[in-house]
Amino acid sequence: MICRGSATVVAILLFVSLPALFAQTIRQEGNVSLPAGVFVAPPPGRVNFSAVLSRNAGFLATNFNDNVVRIWALPSGELVHALDTKADPATKLHLSDDGRLLAIAAKSGTIKVWDIASWEVRQEFAVSSPARVLAISPDNQLLAFATDHDEQIWELPTQKRLAVLHPPFDCYCLMFLAFSPDSAMLASADGDTAIRIYDAHTGTLRSTASDLLLESLALDFSSDSKSLFVGGGDQTISVIDLLTGKLRDTLPKQSGTLRGLVASGDGKQIAATYNSPKRFDDASISVVLLWDLSTRAVRARFEQPGLAVLGGAFAHDRLFLVGGSGNKLSIWSMQ
Repeated sequence: MICRGSATVVAILLFVSLPALFAQTIRQEGNVSLPAGVFVAPPPGRVNFSAVLSRNAGFLATNFNDNVVRIWALPSGELVHALDTKADPATKLHLSDDGRLLAIAAKSGTIKVWDIASWEVRQEFAVSSPARVLAISPDNQLLAFATDHDEQIWELPTQKRLAVLHPPFDCYCLMFLAFSPDSAMLASADGDTAIRIYDAHTGTLRSTASDLLLESLALDFSSDSKSLFVGGGDQTISVIDLLTGKLRDTLPKQSGTLRGLVASGDGKQIAATYNSPKRFDDASISVVLLWDLSTRAVRARFEQPGLAVLGGAFAHDRLFLVGGSGNKLSIWSMQ
C-alpha cells in the first residue's frame, strides 16, 4: 500500500497519539518515472493499472495502459524486467510471497506462471474465461483462481487440478482469494457476503462466516493461521475464527470503504487501505491505516490527496508502501 509530475511527491503522515509519534517513522525510498505515455491515473480519475507486491516486499509487478508487465525491485525502484503482453493483454497479476513466481492472467483466458529469475514460463493453463482473481500459496505449490463461473485449485509442479469450487448461489462473483501462511487453507470472499474457508488441497469446505452484512473486498490470514482479517463495504476490519467461522472481533469503523489488507509476519500489526470518504473508484484509494492488534487502535495514518495507493507489504519489521500519480511511482517505508 503506497503512493501509486515533475514535482516531488510529499507524503503526509498523521500520528494519532504521542506514543505513535515516537514509535513510527516514514521515509521516502525513491521516485520512479514511467515511460512516456504510461500513466497511473489520468484526470478525471480513470485508472488503467494493475499492481501487486510480493509478500516480502522484494518486488512490485505493474501493468499499465501500454500493456507491458514490468517488475520493479523494492525499495530501490529499479526496473528488473519488462514483458510485452500486447498480443494477449494481461488482465490480472499475482506475485508469490517470495517473489520467485509471477502469475499473469490474460484476456484470452490463458494463465501463465513465470519464473522471475529465468523469465521462463513454468506452467500454462487454458481457462474458459479470463481469471478475475489469482493466488499462489506461500509454499509455491498451489495456484488458485476464479473466473465468472467457478474457482479452481491446481497443483503447480504437476499441473494437476485438485478442486473446482461452486459457491451455492446463483450470481457468481468472487471478490478475493488468499492462502493461509501454512498453505493448508484457502479463503474466498464471495458475492453473497459470505467468507468460505476451504482445505487448499482437496477443496473441502471447512467453515463459513455468514455474519457480514456487506461484500468483503479484501482479506488476509493471521501469521498463526488461526484467524482471518476481512474488510470491505462495511468500512471495518472483522476478525473471524477459522475453526468455527464465527466473528470474533470488529475494529472501529472508518469513513471509507476498505480495499486492501496485509498482516505483519509477527502478528502484531495489520495495514489497511481505504477509499476516500464517499468515493469507491480505484483512483481514490488513498488512505492507509496501520493498526496495532493488541490495543485495537490506529498507530499511524498515511494520506496524500490525489495519490492512488497501489499496495503494501511488511518486510523486516517495516511496512513498504507503493503508490502513484500521473506518470510517477513513489516508494516509502514506515517503521
